Amino acid sequence: MKKKYTLLMTLALAAFTVSGCDAFNNIFHKKEQETPTEQQEDTNKEEEKDPVVPDPTSIDLDRQEITLDVGEEFEIVAKVLPANANQAVTFKSYDENVCTVSSAGLVFAENSGETNILVASEVNHNIHEYLSVFVNEEEHVDNNFKVFFNANGGTGTMSQQITNGSSFTTPDCTFTYANHTFKEWALGSASGTKYVAGATIENITTNITLYATWEYQQPTGEIDDDYGDYYSSIASDLTGQNLINALNTLNNAKRVRTMGYAGLKTWGKYTEIDWTGKSNVSGKMFGFYDNALVCNEWDNQATWNREHVWPKSLGGSKVEGDMHMPRPASVKINSERGNKYYGSTGSLYDPGQYEANYRGVAARIIFYCAIADKSLDLSDSNSGGSSEMGKLSDLLRWNLEYAPNRSENAPLTLRIEQNRNKEMYSREGLQGNRNPFIDHPEYACKIWGSRNATTKSICGIN
Repeated sequence: MKKKYTLLMTLALAAFTVSGCDAFNNIFHKKEQETPTEQQEDTNKEEEKDPVVPDPTSIDLDRQEITLDVGEEFEIVAKVLPANANQAVTFKSYDENVCTVSSAGLVFAENSGETNILVASEVNHNIHEYLSVFVNEEEHVDNNFKVFFNANGGTGTMSQQITNGSSFTTPDCTFTYANHTFKEWALGSASGTKYVAGATIENITTNITLYATWEYQQPTGEIDDDYGDYYSSIASDLTGQNLINALNTLNNAKRVRTMGYAGLKTWGKYTEIDWTGKSNVSGKMFGFYDNALVCNEWDNQATWNREHVWPKSLGGSKVEGDMHMPRPASVKINSERGNKYYGSTGSLYDPGQYEANYRGVAARIIFYCAIADKSLDLSDSNSGGSSEMGKLSDLLRWNLEYAPNRSENAPLTLRIEQNRNKEMYSREGLQGNRNPFIDHPEYACKIWGSRNATTKSICGIN
């Protein structure tokens, strides 16, 4: 009996010395089934079936028509039937001169007149209803006209003002927008004639709406991450495919190597940590989606697996060697996600269900993949082809709502994101390149913001 006990202790100490993480407990357990290969891991994960979601049959609106005054707002309440069908809907105004409608269903009365708003199931546009909108014609006394203010992505309220029609001096903006500063007012739409605060608008002959326009400001902090003129080759007026091409060229020039999917087993100790050191624990790193602390070396799936943020079956194999894409995640969450599109409704996978800021982080990884390999594309639906990923409108929204933050007081998830970008760029032996959407999140709307009416609304594009 004494010999058997001594032998067990010797084996346990040997295993602990070799693995350095959790092996001491595992040595006394029965030997588990052989660890699957990398290909088997990914295949097993992605074969999981999504729950069956019934097809939409109709849309129920809380009312069929509304009457508004110019400058008034109204929120559409729409339910997709049956109740357990995908509840995502899209909105379209047939005359945006009369009223506009946001992707969330917020109607804004622009000018007098009447029009219809189409409310359609996102998964089947043949399932739809119409909301009739009537905007009252206002009487003007002594040529007085109203001036309304639109936050254009910001928050807060500004009361309407009155002008006598000869001229109007634009006020200071009191709307706020996280990580943005007010730039100027735009007349009539976000792309209209621009006026700085204090400018004069002449010859007003009708009610007008001024839209706030914003400039993104990278939050300041103590992170030592000076990347200098890294983006000097990217012209400020580039959009769409031209901006994709320029970022792809820059990325190929800066990326001196890729680390390989297997490399995540060893380099995570540098990238999956909190650069402030506030929440890190020696010998551990943070798991994707939930920030659970896991072993910072590969432990044969005892605590974590390698997550394809862009699923392998949807083209992720094209970028799996690039360390900007794969992440360590718990075995449970890695299997739970499968190969689902990211999104907030139905069978889509919400990367922020455990920690909300991962919505923005996941979006910027997906954007990066689409410029790192131009054969990959983004879809604004719940599923797509073998080289597509989505859902684009949710990703664009999350990129703005959960913006990057370099402050030392930023949420842990956003500090980890900054550390990864810094380490990949500056640590010797890693890739030497950056994720441009972390440094310039506005690039996403410049590239994909004009894809459809929903993305335009999210990005403030008319």
